[in-house]
Amino acid sequence: MIHFPVPIIHKTHPHTVNRCNNIRFPREYLSNAEKWYLPHIHHIPPPPNTCFGENPMRRHPTSTADIIGTAKALLNGAASNQATVEKFSLDPKALGDLLDRFVLLESDQERQKAELHQTSADQREARKSLLAEFGRWVSVLEGQLGKNSEKLQEFGIAPRQVRPHTGPRKVQTPQEA
Repeated sequence: MIHFPVPIIHKTHPHTVNRCNNIRFPREYLSNAEKWYLPHIHHIPPPPNTCFGENPMRRHPTSTADIIGTAKALLNGAASNQATVEKFSLDPKALGDLLDRFVLLESDQERQKAELHQTSADQREARKSLLAEFGRWVSVLEGQLGKNSEKLQEFGIAPRQVRPHTGPRKVQTPQEA
């Protein structure tokens, strides 16, 4: 029988999963187990702000929305706490200018992405039309000059090779047709 505290390496670490899968809880630890260990064992999401939960205060925002939101929150905090900002020599104007530049570049990037998607769609349509026109030209030239004509090579079309049939053809009876 395993006694608490059970060392938890990480909630997804295989050693932790193996340790916790075979635990039998003594009665005195049941309330603790329900709070901390059972959610981990049965893959129930932990309560917010627990040791297994996500840290709500990340050091560095990663998404664009998080970056913009963090900058706006810092600027709002600077507006309401001007004495603290001046005490630590922080420059809200520089932060605001960087935020404006970041938002401008982000909108420019999104516009360019939209243009790229439109350009790609236009290119796919042009390719489809071009291949259809290729087929039309080849059909007309083969129909007028013959499918085995040497003249087709001047247009960059390889003449079709005649493949002889192997053996006699089977005559179809009216029932098979």
